Amino acid sequence: MDFFSGSASTAHAVMELNVADGGKRKYIMVQIPEIVEEDTPAKKAGYPNICEIGKERIRRAAKKIAEEHPDAKFYGGFRVLKLDDTNMKYVYY
Repeated sequence: MDFFSGSASTAHAVMELNVADGGKRKYIMVQIPEIVEEDTPAKKAGYPNICEIGKERIRRAAKKIAEEHPDAKFYGGFRVLKLDDTNMKYVYY
């Protein structure tokens, strides 16, 4: 579990280890949707926040690992869960 996921390097490493030794490790990545600054390569590439960078890295890493190890039993899929704003009204007690 990585509470400061950033670019999802932990997910990448876990997938590579699983292919290398046949393991069945899983990962949970947590990242707040921190906005990417305007004059950065990430923003110019179309990533509005750090979460999107991490999701793209996981996709690309899974594709690369699957191409490099076509005979390995490898599943590169993942799920994304997003928290919504609260529906509770602010009440001053």
